[in-house]
Parts: sequence; C-alpha cells; structure tokens
Amino acid sequence: MVAYMLAFSRSILGDGVLGIRFFPLIVSLLVPFLFVRALEDKSAGILYAIFWASPILQIVLFFMTPDVPFLLFSSLFLYYYIKKRSPDLIGGILLGLALLSKYMAFLLYPALFFDIKRRDIKRFILFFILVPFIIFLPVIIFNILHGFVSFKYQFAHGTGGFNIRPRYFIKYLVDILIASGIPLSIYGMFGLLKRKWDKNKITLLTGWVFFLFFLFFSFFSRIEANWPILFYPPLLYAGYRFIEGFKYRGHIICMYFLLSLPLKPILLIPQIKYRVFKKEIAMKDIARRLKDAKLPVFANTYQHASLLSYYLKRYVPSLNIKSRHNQFDLWKKTYPHEDFIFVGIGYKDVMSHFYVDSTLYKRDNISVYKVRFK
Repeated sequence: MVAYMLAFSRSILGDGVLGIRFFPLIVSLLVPFLFVRALEDKSAGILYAIFWASPILQIVLFFMTPDVPFLLFSSLFLYYYIKKRSPDLIGGILLGLALLSKYMAFLLYPALFFDIKRRDIKRFILFFILVPFIIFLPVIIFNILHGFVSFKYQFAHGTGGFNIRPRYFIKYLVDILIASGIPLSIYGMFGLLKRKWDKNKITLLTGWVFFLFFLFFSFFSRIEANWPILFYPPLLYAGYRFIEGFKYRGHIICMYFLLSLPLKPILLIPQIKYRVFKKEIAMKDIARRLKDAKLPVFANTYQHASLLSYYLKRYVPSLNIKSRHNQFDLWKKTYPHEDFIFVGIGYKDVMSHFYVDSTLYKRDNISVYKVRFK
C-alpha cells in the first residue's frame, strides 16, 4: 500500500519532499477527525486537537511507513462501521485494505466478534471475512508458495522466541504513556478501567484488543510503541473524560499540549536531529561520494536502497544478504557478474557472500565495499 500511495503522490507532486510526505500529511489531518466523528462527542474541537497533538501520531505520521495506510484504512473502517452498524461491501473493502497495509489489522476481528449482532452473522461472514479474504488472497498465495516467509518473520519478530524478559514489559507500559501524551495518558488508564462506552463500544474494544495483545508479547520481545496504535485515541479520550469535574482540568490539558506540541520543532535541534535521522544523514553523505561512481550500486536493505535511489536519482537495488526478506528477494533478479559497489553491513557478513576487493569508506555503522560474487 505504501508503494501505491507513493506512486500516486509522486506522479502528481514529483520526487521532492511534498511528493513523499503528501499522504502522511493528509492522514495526520484526517485520522483525528475520523476518531472524533466516530466517538460522536460534543467536544469535537478540543478532542481533535488532543488526538492531532499526540506524540505517537506526530511521529508515525511524519514518515511514509506502513502505519500510514494502516491508520487511514482502519480508522476509516471503524468510522464507517459505527455509522452503518451492519457489515456491508464498503466496510469489507476497507477492512481488506487495512489487512494489506499491515498484518496486525487482524486484531480488528476480536472487537468485531464481540460487537456484532446475531442477526448480522451471515453478513459478517460474507462482507467482513470473505471480501477481506479475497483482497488479502495474493499475500496468502505468496506465502504458501514461499514457505510462509513473511508470516514467519512477523511471528518471530513479535514473539522474540518466547524467552521471558520483564524489562520489555515495563518498557512497553512506559512507552505507551509517553507516546500517547503525558499527563492525559496517565488519567486515561484510570478512565478506561472506570468507564463503559455503550455507543462507541467498538472503538473501546479495538483499543483494548491492541493493548492487551501486545502487552502479552511484551513479556518476550521488545514491542514498538507504534504497534498498538489504535489504543491511543481511546486512551486519550478516556483521560479527557476522566478529568471532567477536576478543579485543575484546564491546567492538565494545557500541560498535555505543552509537553506534546514541541515534539516536531525539537527535531530541528542539530544534536537531536542527528540522532533521529542518523541513518538518513549517513546515506546522504554516502550518496554524495557515490555520485560519480561508474560501477553498479547495491544496498543491503530496502531502506538503504530507497535512500540511495532518492539521493543518487537512479535505481539502487537491494541484495538483502542480512535483513528482512520479502517477495522482491525471491523474484528472479539480474545480478552483476563483474565488480560492483555494495553498501551495508559488517565485514564478516560481506565476506561470507562476496569477494571483497576493498573497503572504500565507512560512515557510522554503514560500510561501502567494492565486491564481486563468489
């Protein structure tokens, strides 16, 4: 979905920053609106500002990653389902597109199971299982034909081998509170335990499913703060409602904005900017040095390859000798038979795959080699 979105925005707006960040910008404005509308709350203006200012949404929707289409289609689905209150074709398509964006969209199903009415079971099977299954079918076929490679990777990535690591559990809870926005997130935890939302049960249930699912796996693996992304709007809403009647309610909300809004400007501070965008800065410098290179250039990861392609203004393929694999690694490629430049990982791993003619230079933990296949 990211590739389709980028192809669309770049075709209209070009290869510059606006062409790449067009959809993150649109989604960052649309998602808070959809949640406010779904909650059907009279305090629409302040709730929109609270959702929009949440640190996690600011960060996630600053980059063009799978979280962007996932947030777009999952929030569209929740809003549409709440308005229709019955499964139909449009809802099924939105659910299928959310699944195509990120596998964890399957966590929408437990909440739907508890919310769906008995009279709608047949429509649920037809529109919310069959239709998304058809949309998601190419991914299933690919995995069947290739040993379930992407499913296995995601499972191993999330479970961490089921070795208990309590520190990850603590980190998960702390990250949730910080990422959603202090102090509203703290009050939100109390609010979620105290309140019941009859009219917006599906939003609350969805948030709880995402939170509890990753809470369990946080005992075994380091869970990224963006994974339970659909938990944050209900958490902030619960915090906003929990402090109703508080004497210093306005002060609490102002503190939330004071702590949340400077997040993006802080990224402009050189020391922080370098730490956050260290990889991008390194690849820009490497691309500058490779600008006049006559040999073909390859990278070890898709992220490195895409950065080099952007800065060099030409296509840089990825070999992925030690990184996440997907269908692009399994489809037939044309590899160079002569010397080529490889940008990527440590010397020992490179030596295991290539003859290394020389190490051209190194920037941080990214090395550039002149190599050829063994």
